[in-house]
Amino acid sequence: MNYKFSKIKKGFSLVELLVVMAITLIMTGVLLINNNSNKSAAAVENAARVVAAQIRSLQNEALSGKQIGTQIVKEYHFIMSDDSTYVIQYKDSALNVIAAGTQSFDIAKNKVKFVSGVFPLDFHFTAPGGKVSGANTIEIRADISGVIACRTITISLSGNVSEQEVPCT
Repeated sequence: MNYKFSKIKKGFSLVELLVVMAITLIMTGVLLINNNSNKSAAAVENAARVVAAQIRSLQNEALSGKQIGTQIVKEYHFIMSDDSTYVIQYKDSALNVIAAGTQSFDIAKNKVKFVSGVFPLDFHFTAPGGKVSGANTIEIRADISGVIACRTITISLSGNVSEQEVPCT
């Protein structure tokens, strides 16, 4: 028996490896660019969810008739004092402030702000029915590396609190 050995090439050529590396680099670049644009959208979505949760909490407190100490709360205010800060105030039947708290966004970190023509912007819920009065739309904007994203929070007269992505103006 006569056995013939043939040369079998195994592996990839240098050109094939370079092509695969080039494709991998291009895909990585596209992924990084898309990830950067998602940061702005994620930051504004997170801020909108935090604010909407606070508004829903105020609404629930108005519906349940929250008391602070021995005082009965009549109005539950959400006041946007500037483009990065909102204040929660609880008022009694004489509209005296019973308690207030301030919360703000970390502007330097998230670059998120409220967009409004005039500050302060105020709306409130009235106990015991949770009726809403005042401004009913809040726009939140984020600008990260030139990529701008916007969302609105809308409080309808029926009390429904909704968030949605909107085109930035």
